[in-house]
Amino acid sequence: MPQAATTEQSWARSAKLAEFARLKDTVIRMEKSSREQLQLETETQHSFDFMRAEIGRIKQSIAALSSVVDDELASLRSDVGVLREEVGHLVESARAEHSSTASLLAESRAREMRNAEWVQQSFAQAREQVAQLKRDLSDSKAQLLEASGSHTAAVSELSSNLAEVVASTRELQQQARANSEGVSGNTAARIVATGENRRRLEHEAKVAEEARGDLQREIDALVAWSTQEARPQLARLADTGGLEGVR
Repeated sequence: MPQAATTEQSWARSAKLAEFARLKDTVIRMEKSSREQLQLETETQHSFDFMRAEIGRIKQSIAALSSVVDDELASLRSDVGVLREEVGHLVESARAEHSSTASLLAESRAREMRNAEWVQQSFAQAREQVAQLKRDLSDSKAQLLEASGSHTAAVSELSSNLAEVVASTRELQQQARANSEGVSGNTAARIVATGENRRRLEHEAKVAEEARGDLQREIDALVAWSTQEARPQLARLADTGGLEGVR
């Protein structure tokens, strides 16, 4: 009987020990799970704190951006107002320039009409001057031709007179040689007078020749002047349509 009681007590003790071991394991597992849960809650709290801080920084950034955007919008509005004023000034200046341009065009047209009238008057005057120049040139040519003819006739007459004097002088010299012994002092005086007449005629012929040369030079100068002055004017009139174009 005492052994049976001891066995029952040992069995009861072993059952209690097993129960105690199970309880201990359960407590250990609960402590471990509670520590893990506490660690998880701590990490979650840290995450929440970090997110709260990030949200605060984001709010500050959004506030700064909103203030910058407000400033930019205000500056844009002021710039738009300035641009509107400038556009208004430009429109007014364009209108003023348009009116001034129209007035300038009217003045230029009137000036062109006056210039056209002046050109017509100038062409008319040029036509009259050219006609007068032609008349003067024809008169000068006629006078020069007449003077040249008269000088040529005078020179030819002087040349013929000189030839006659030379021939008569030669005859007188021959007669003087033939009748040198019987010729008196009157014949010698006549020979001297004949020599003087010859020298005078030679001088007149020389003067006439010089006058003829001067006349020829004047004729050449007049022709050159007419070539330099009259012909270019006539050529310009021909290039612009001539007198018909002026009309």
